[in-house]
Amino acid sequence: MVVFSDGRGALRGIDARTGAERWARRPAGFDAPVLGAYDAPTGLVAVSETAADGRSSRIGAVLPATGEVVWSRVVTGDAAPVGRTGDGTLVLASRYQGDLVDALVLLAPGDPDDPGSGPDTGSEHRVELQERMQVGGVAVRGSVAYLLSLDGRLLAVDTAAEKGARLWDLQTGASNVSAPVLGPDDRLYLSAADGRLFAVDTARGAVVGQTRPRLPDGRLGYATRVPAPLVAANRVFGTAPDGSVLAVDARVAESW
Repeated sequence: MVVFSDGRGALRGIDARTGAERWARRPAGFDAPVLGAYDAPTGLVAVSETAADGRSSRIGAVLPATGEVVWSRVVTGDAAPVGRTGDGTLVLASRYQGDLVDALVLLAPGDPDDPGSGPDTGSEHRVELQERMQVGGVAVRGSVAYLLSLDGRLLAVDTAAEKGARLWDLQTGASNVSAPVLGPDDRLYLSAADGRLFAVDTARGAVVGQTRPRLPDGRLGYATRVPAPLVAANRVFGTAPDGSVLAVDARVAESW
């Protein structure tokens, strides 16, 4: 099932095999929900909606098969779901203004013995960042959240630490980057506007590989959105401004 917004407040479910529409509905409790990521362990798609005054946000999850809202709750401030930790805790990015993030909000599962349960009744914990960060994307693995700024700064935060421990802070040397994508073997991947594909070792907080720039006529233009790379088996696939699609071996990033 492919789930998307119709731009008027309703969500639609399309059968990926046939293209037939299976359902269309406005999720209960939401006026204009914004779709988040699909979570494979729970089989749910996250949705969010920030109040007009920015003082609160409704967070929830829907079943892709029907569009039914499984759970929802209201949190303080402008927040959006960005991922789940290994124990099923939902991670929200708390936005100070626009895409400036000043904290991570953790919503624990309602039933501690069932990581797939909704966090509508679970505890809420806020992890403050040391400074506001213009975040373009977040990836979560285990208890660690990786925040990537639009100017290529990558910050690793351990959400399990009492006040949120900064594990490392890396300047990748890229700008106008894609959202980060996690791969196997402690690797994280991102694309840059000049067509480079980066591999980061998340255990050490270091860039371990990058491809050459791929620019049309050798000139750097401006891309409003940089597509995220795709990880499949031992390959990482990316696109570049010159129109090319590249595939590299994830096992030998040091030789890219």
